[in-house]
Amino acid sequence: MSSSSFGISGAVTATESYAPTQAQDIRTIERRIADFVTAWNKHDPARMALLWHDDGDLINPFGRIAKGRDQVLQLLRDEHSGLTKNCTNQFNITSIRLATDDVAVVDIESTMIGMRDADGKGMPPFKPHVLLVLSKKDGEWGVVSARPYAYATCPGKAS
Repeated sequence: MSSSSFGISGAVTATESYAPTQAQDIRTIERRIADFVTAWNKHDPARMALLWHDDGDLINPFGRIAKGRDQVLQLLRDEHSGLTKNCTNQFNITSIRLATDDVAVVDIESTMIGMRDADGKGMPPFKPHVLLVLSKKDGEWGVVSARPYAYATCPGKAS
């Protein structure tokens, strides 16, 4: 992993058999996501929110809904002044699928370290899966929908 705590493991990468334009789009998406991780680890919600299109949305793992970049920014500010104030995040892109020339679906395994509960007590690493739908508008890739979520234990199976 690089110093920005961003990695690509098993992901569809720009070196695979894509047309040059598609390969460039994948590299651009990877770079945009890496920029988000860098901003997260610097606790810079304004920079993080730049990944979203103006009309993009986010439902965080705790069910809070943000519609539009302004609400996404507020959600990120709230998180970074509380639960994730001292948290670092590592992203491992596992898949980038170009559904069309201007829509991509991205799967990411995230590891968040340093979260603290309401009493300030350290919490174990949180490892949500992140599903992003991005679109290219006016030549710029941005998030349309983000859904970080934690996997649930299958009912009836041991943890």
